[in-house]
Amino acid sequence: MTRRLILALSLVPGVALAQTKVMCLGDSLTLGAGFGVQGGGYRLFLKQMSEQKGLAIDLVGSSTEYAGALTDREHDGHGGWTTEDLVNGRAQGSAGLWVKTFRPDVILLMIGRNDPNPLDIQVVYANYMALLGAIFAAHPPAEVLFANVLYRRQPDTFDLQKCAIADAAILQATYVSQLAGHNVKYLDAMRVIGTNPAYFSDDVHLSDQGYRTLAALWFNRLWSKPVQPIGPGTHIYP
Repeated sequence: MTRRLILALSLVPGVALAQTKVMCLGDSLTLGAGFGVQGGGYRLFLKQMSEQKGLAIDLVGSSTEYAGALTDREHDGHGGWTTEDLVNGRAQGSAGLWVKTFRPDVILLMIGRNDPNPLDIQVVYANYMALLGAIFAAHPPAEVLFANVLYRRQPDTFDLQKCAIADAAILQATYVSQLAGHNVKYLDAMRVIGTNPAYFSDDVHLSDQGYRTLAALWFNRLWSKPVQPIGPGTHIYP
């Protein structure tokens, strides 16, 4: 059942509603880490927003850490992981293994903050393409919502360059994947989250307010209508 049909059926009284399986995939920002946060990160607020609108999502993944008040605890946010880690895996597994195991309908992907060569755009782009390739090899029907890397709370010149390069690489990887027939959409979270220090609990992790804002961006993109493939340099906003 498609998400468009799920959305339509959610408005019909008495109709049993299928759940959209959502995998939250990334590093500590997907895990929900941060000083003084309640736990669950954006996943908590995304689940709440979906339930309030009568939209059924089932969070899936290999980990249940940092769940906070969530009863739907599963995710694949792994603190300190790089894009290459998700591709090649560690002892806990890899993105391809998790996607093959849980077969999510939608993957919310945010990764790159910990990558070791952030100013080499060829390396960054190659890693993103390898990750998307592993995801679609494991489960071709999946839809990927690909968010860019967030600025630090107080970005310096290096961080601004790093995020700009990651953004360009994500846009290009999204475009190329779309041309190959895969369902990938871009989310520009960087310019919304990274411009407000109140959204951060420390230099890189979000506050509850930040996670709530990020959840709203994911929510709007998750349930938005399909868009035409984007071109290089084109930003799609929720």
